[in-house]
Amino acid sequence: MNAKSMTSLLPTPQTIAIDAAALGAIALVSAAVYFMSVRPYNDAIEERRQVELAVADAETALARVIADADRTRVSLRTALDELSRQRITLDPITQANTRVAAIANLASDRGVALSRIQPKDIKTGARFIALPIRLEGHGQWAGITGFIDAMHERFPDIAVIGLELGVQRPENNEPERTTIACDLVWYAGPASAAAKP
Repeated sequence: MNAKSMTSLLPTPQTIAIDAAALGAIALVSAAVYFMSVRPYNDAIEERRQVELAVADAETALARVIADADRTRVSLRTALDELSRQRITLDPITQANTRVAAIANLASDRGVALSRIQPKDIKTGARFIALPIRLEGHGQWAGITGFIDAMHERFPDIAVIGLELGVQRPENNEPERTTIACDLVWYAGPASAAAKP
């Protein structure tokens, strides 16, 4: 082979420019294909993944809300069943003096000395008559708490709407006395017959 034919195998500046232009065109076409089809496809896949994650989170939250609602329904049903079993027959208002005496006796049984037990003006409701009663007295702490507890058990138609407790410290070696001032409401039925609330 001669030297002249050897040199013709080497690229010329003109062929190098053409090759560079071709490589540039291929790069441009590849970039265009990427930005026009591959990248939007990848973006769509990522967006779909984000939507699927949001849906999964929403489904989990919804399942928690449904479970909470079911528990609340069960609790409400239980409370309503309990309430229906605890219907209270209201004594007639004509028994007011008997009820006041029963409260005074209960206090005495628990060691609470009442200095005041005063019924106030009655208030008539649609299905009951409310008789406010003011109690004041003193005793030992255990006796007063026992009195309140026993009153709640024995008279479910009486509500404690106000309660003030205090301590009297004696000057000598006597035990401390607890004072009580209590506002009650006795829910009674009409004078003619017993009523259910």
